[in-house]
Amino acid sequence: MKKIYKIYISLFICLIINIVTPQILNASNVLYKEVKQEEVRKGVTYLMDRRLTEDGWLDIHILKVDLTNPYIKLDVMESTNEYNIKETLTDLIESNGAIGGVNGDFFDMSKNPTASLGMVIRDGNLISATNYVNLSENKWPTFFMDKEGNPFIDYCKVSMAFYNENNISFQVAGINKVTTFKKAVYLDNNAYTTTEQIDKINDSLYKIVVENDKIVYISASGETVSIPEDGYVIAIEESVAADKINLFKVGQTVNFELQTSIDLEKIETALGGAGKIVDKGTIPQNPGHLVAPNTRNPRTALGISKDGNTLYLVAVDGRSPSIGATHSEMTSLLLEYGIYDAIHLDGGGSTTIAARLMGEEEVTLLNNPSGGSQRKIVNGLGVFLDAPIGELAGIKLVPKYDRVFKNTGVEIEVIGYDENLNPVSINEEDIKWSVENITGKWNGNIFYPESSGEGIITAKIGDIKGEVSLISMEEPKALEINPNIIKLEEGERVELEVVGLDEEGYKVYIDPSKITWNVTNNLGKVDNGVFIAGNTTGQGVIEGSLGEIKVYVPVLIGEKVVPIESFEESNNVEWLSYPSYVTGEIAIDTSKKYEGNKSLKMNYSFKAKLNETQASYIQFTSPLKLDDVPKAIGMWVYGDGSKDWLRGRIIDSKGEKYVINFAENINWDGWKYVQADIPSGVNFPVSIERIYVVTLNNDVDRNNTIYVDHISGIYSLEENINNLPESTKLQDKYEKSLSKEADENSFDITIFGTTANKNTLLDEVVQREVIAQMNNSDFSIYAGETDINEVDIKVPYVKWNDKYVVTDINNLRIIQLSAAKGGIRNTDSAQWKYLQRDLDTDKSHIIIVMDKNPLNSSTFTDSMEAELFHNLLKQTKEEEDKNIFVISTEGYNTDIQIKEGIRYINLNGLWYKNDDINLYKDFSILRFRINDSQINYDLQSVYPQVIVD
Repeated sequence: MKKIYKIYISLFICLIINIVTPQILNASNVLYKEVKQEEVRKGVTYLMDRRLTEDGWLDIHILKVDLTNPYIKLDVMESTNEYNIKETLTDLIESNGAIGGVNGDFFDMSKNPTASLGMVIRDGNLISATNYVNLSENKWPTFFMDKEGNPFIDYCKVSMAFYNENNISFQVAGINKVTTFKKAVYLDNNAYTTTEQIDKINDSLYKIVVENDKIVYISASGETVSIPEDGYVIAIEESVAADKINLFKVGQTVNFELQTSIDLEKIETALGGAGKIVDKGTIPQNPGHLVAPNTRNPRTALGISKDGNTLYLVAVDGRSPSIGATHSEMTSLLLEYGIYDAIHLDGGGSTTIAARLMGEEEVTLLNNPSGGSQRKIVNGLGVFLDAPIGELAGIKLVPKYDRVFKNTGVEIEVIGYDENLNPVSINEEDIKWSVENITGKWNGNIFYPESSGEGIITAKIGDIKGEVSLISMEEPKALEINPNIIKLEEGERVELEVVGLDEEGYKVYIDPSKITWNVTNNLGKVDNGVFIAGNTTGQGVIEGSLGEIKVYVPVLIGEKVVPIESFEESNNVEWLSYPSYVTGEIAIDTSKKYEGNKSLKMNYSFKAKLNETQASYIQFTSPLKLDDVPKAIGMWVYGDGSKDWLRGRIIDSKGEKYVINFAENINWDGWKYVQADIPSGVNFPVSIERIYVVTLNNDVDRNNTIYVDHISGIYSLEENINNLPESTKLQDKYEKSLSKEADENSFDITIFGTTANKNTLLDEVVQREVIAQMNNSDFSIYAGETDINEVDIKVPYVKWNDKYVVTDINNLRIIQLSAAKGGIRNTDSAQWKYLQRDLDTDKSHIIIVMDKNPLNSSTFTDSMEAELFHNLLKQTKEEEDKNIFVISTEGYNTDIQIKEGIRYINLNGLWYKNDDINLYKDFSILRFRINDSQINYDLQSVYPQVIVD
C-alpha cells in the first residue's frame, strides 16, 4: 500500500491576543471535599474526589498515569470481535488487555456498527480518519502520542482524495469509517480482511480493489471481496458509483492521497475528541467544538501535565447524585489538578472509567454511568503495562468485615502482587497468620476472635507480609433483620440478613445459622438463613433469638381476595361491539360456572378482516367499584382457544380511563384464572367499566364464546405492627432515670419539641405544664418551631429559629441548624462550613438541634448528605472523644436511635394523633444531666402514668 502524506505549512500571522486568566473553581463553593487514592499498577493511580458543593454533589474520578514509567503504554481500545462494533468500556479493557482506561471519541449512537468521528492511530498504524477535518477552522482536536513517547494535543488538518490515471475521482468520506457510503470509504487491513462486515451494513456497494497502486478487481454491486495485504478497497454506494464506475478499469494506476498537517509517520497513538478545554495552562479563546457548554453533564477529559510526564484521564459523574460539570467548570477542575493541556472526550451517558485495581485481574467499573449501566461505545483510550509478572513483592489483606463479634468467624482474602502491582497467585498453605492485641483461633484464612479490642492481623509468606486491622466486639446487645417486613407469595423465598448491634450502635454481620428461628401460624420455615414461605396464606411473625436477645419481623403470605361480581343476580351488563359489523350477545348462563350457580356468557363473531381491529365488549351499565387500594383485578374465564386478546378498562376517581390486560391471548380451553395489574398513577378508588376481547388481524370468519365468573379485587395483606412483639431494645449506657431536680454538682438541661401551631385547648394546657417543668432546670432548649412567650421562661434558654446558632454553656456546645428544605445544603449551604468549624471545640459534649431527622430519608431527602453528616460526627467522636447527640423535631413519634456512637433523638413536642391521645406516652421532656465530662439523659413523661387497680 502507498499513501502520500503532505505536511501543511501554516502561515503565522502576528495577532494581538487577549490573555484569559484561568478561573479556578471557587474554593468557597466547596463545602466538603474528600479525596481517596489507590494504586492500580506501578505508575498508575486512581483518585476518587468527592465534593459537596453549594450546588450539589460532585464525583470526580481520575486515573493518573506516570508516562516516565518505561513499561506503561497508551493505546486506543476498539472491539477485538468486529471493527466498529460498540462494546462497554470494561469489555474493551478486558479484551484489549489494558489495566485501565476511559471512553473515547464521539460516535453515532443510533448505529451499531458505527464509526468514531475522529482519527485513530494504534500501534503506529493509521486505523481510521475522516476527510475534510479542520480545513476551514480548528474544530476537532486530537490527542497524540509520538514515537518518542511525547504526548500532545493539536488540531490536525486532514484531506484525502482517490483518483485514477485519467483524473477521474470519487469523493472520499474517510478511512475505515462506517458511513452511508454516499462518498467512497477507504478500507484496509488495519480494520478488515474482507468486506463481509461492510456488506452486512450495506449490500449495494461497488468495490474497487487496489494492489500496488493498480486496480486489480472491480466488484459487482453487493459482492464481497478480500482486501489485499499490500493494498486497499474503495467501497461506494451503487446509486452514487453508477455514473463513474465504468470509467475505472482493471489495470489502471490509481492514487489515494492523504494530506495531514501533522506527520503521522511519527505518531504512535492518536484518538479524536472535541474541544481543547485547557491550552498551555489557560482557557483557550477558540476551544473548538463544545457539547452543551453551559449545561451540567457527565464529562470525560484527557489532560497532560506541563512537563508532559503525567497523563490524566478524568471522568465527572452527572445526572445522578453527582451534578456533572459545565464546560467552564470542567476546565476549572482540570486546572486545579495542574493540567496544562486537555481535550474533551465523549461525555453524557458515555462517560465511563474503569481499571484493574492493585493485585486484581478483574476489571472494576470506577464511576457511576448516568444511564445506570455502561453505554456501549466505539472506542476508548487504554493504559497498558507491558511489565512481565514478577516475584511476589507485597500482600494486601481484605477482611470480609472490618468489625466482628467475638467467636464469629471473618474470612480474610489475601491478594498478592509483584513490584509493578500485577497480581501474583498465592498458595494459602504458605501463609503464616498471626494477630496482635486480641486473641483468637484460625481455620485456614478464617479468624475467630476470642477477645475484644482492635487487633492487627498479619499474613506472612517468607519475608513478605501484609497487615490489616480488625475490631472485635463484645456480644451483641440487639438484633436487626433485613428485610424488616416480609411479603411473599406461597412457596417464595427470601434471604434474611442478620446484624447485631453493640452498645454504641455499631452494626456487625451475624451468621444466620447461629440464630434460633420460630415462625408462627405455619407460614413457612427458615433454612440456612433463607425464609421459605409455605402453602398457607395469612399473617404472622418470624422470631429470631440469640440467647436472651430477640427480634421480630412481620410476615405476610399471599393476597387478600375480595369478591366483586359473580353474576348470581346481576342485570348490570350490556353488549357492545367495534366495528358495527361485529355481532354477538351476552347472557347469564347456568351450564358453566366457576362459583355459585351462574356465570356470564358472551358469544361473538369476528370477520375475516386483515389489519383491522375488532372487539366484543361486556359493558357494565354501572361500573363495578373496588374499595380501598387494590393491586390487581382477577377473574375466572372459560375459554375456547380463540387466541384473542383479553382486556379491560377501569375508571379512576378523577374520571381518567385506563386499559388493563388480563391475557395476551386466550390460548386455553376450559376455566382459567387471569389477573390484570392496576396501572401506576391511578387515583383510587377505581371502578371496572368493561371487559372485552379484541383481535388486530383476523384472517377467517369465526364464532367464539367465553364465560366470565368470580371477578374480584386483589389486595396486598396489610402488616399489623401494633400487635408485633417488642424486639430486644438497645439499652443506652447514657440513658438513666434522672430525678426532676439536679444536685448542686450537676447541670440540668431540658429540651422540648415543636410548640407552634397549637389548635386545641389541650395544646395550651400541656404547654403550660411543659414550661413549668422546664423552668425547674438550669437551662432549657425549645427545639423546633415555637411561639412560647419569652416572659414565661424563667431560666436561661435558646429557641430554635430556623438559623444556624452556636451556644456554649459549661462543658457543652449547642449547635442549632436548619434542614427545612430537606437537607442542610439545600436550606443554607454555609451551615456546612460553620458546622465543620464548630465541631472543633474543647467542650466534652455536643448537642445538635435541628428540624429534620437525618436518619429519616423521607424528610431528609439527600441520603448522601445524611451519610456525610453522620460520618463527620462519628469522626469527631472517635478522634476527639466527644459525646454527641442529635435532637430532631419532626412528626408524631418520639424515639431514640444509636448509630455508631451518635445518639439521634427525635421529639414530637405537641404533635400527636387526635384519634388516640395518651397523655403519658404522647408528651415527653428530654432531660440531660451534665457533671463535667459525664453526661446522662432521660426521656421523661410530662404527665405521670396513672394505674387504676
